[in-house]
Amino acid sequence: MIWVIGYFDGFHLGHQALLREAMRAARERSVDWGVLSFTPHPRGVISGRPMELLFTPRERGVLVDFLGVPVLKELPFDRALADMSPLEFLQMMEARLSPTGVVVGGNFRFGKGRSGDVDLLRDFCHRRGWFFKSVRCLELGGEPVSSTRIRETLVSGRAQDVSAMLGYPFMILGRVCRGDQRGRAIGFPTANLSIPHGKLLPARGVYGALAWVDGGWHPSALNVGFNPTFEGVRGIRVEAHLMGFQGDIYGREMAVFPLKMIREEHKFPSVAQLVRQMEMDVEEARRICLGYPEDFKAKMSKALGSALGCVEVEAKNSVN
Repeated sequence: MIWVIGYFDGFHLGHQALLREAMRAARERSVDWGVLSFTPHPRGVISGRPMELLFTPRERGVLVDFLGVPVLKELPFDRALADMSPLEFLQMMEARLSPTGVVVGGNFRFGKGRSGDVDLLRDFCHRRGWFFKSVRCLELGGEPVSSTRIRETLVSGRAQDVSAMLGYPFMILGRVCRGDQRGRAIGFPTANLSIPHGKLLPARGVYGALAWVDGGWHPSALNVGFNPTFEGVRGIRVEAHLMGFQGDIYGREMAVFPLKMIREEHKFPSVAQLVRQMEMDVEEARRICLGYPEDFKAKMSKALGSALGCVEVEAKNSVN
């Protein structure tokens, strides 16, 4: 096989260039190709501090399907692997994976202390008679596209810029859980998502977002925050008001894709003023979602359906 090597938190546009190169080379040589990644993130193991990631393992699985990656192999990354010299790592890879080719980014580093580089890898591949290709880092707006840059953009709330670098909207996948039902009480029922630990979230605020649940797409107003207008709320909430939706989806997995921030989080003097603002938020979210490309929705719906499965939604008014 030809292996594309890296962690790939996000499979952004730069990563996708590597995937296309591997696919092209594999087709020319009539061999298979796949992605060789690691779990958990190497940076967290080396630093000793777990890091928040753009996408959870489950979300990465959806993206692998969405992008048409035929094989994803994840090596457990621990201190033993981190302490391997570059040559030891390559010998281990050769013994376990029997590569016939390698594709990496132009800034790829590996081995203890990141002492291995593209030149060392190229020489090793040539001695083995393997195909080798390093792909230059993609730039957007005069700066390299990287997972670090995408994280920084996400936490500043610039969802559109995140989409531009990923090549698709940011995804939040979680299970619908029961909330405080305040949304229902004020006329805006919301589906509250339980978010896995370690998931990086956008800046606090309200977003126009597409929501996918049980095989269907719905325009939604997504709130990420602490609901400061109400007393006693503890912990950050991720909740989506699905426009025109009625159904029992408690316990089901739902994916939301924030497209654009409408406003930052605010504490309102009264619930009545919050309701007036939410009415405007919903209309703006509807406008943002209107006409979003159907090809993305069709392709992502297939990936989500494959990874999560689709079931019929009971016709009950239970979105809280």
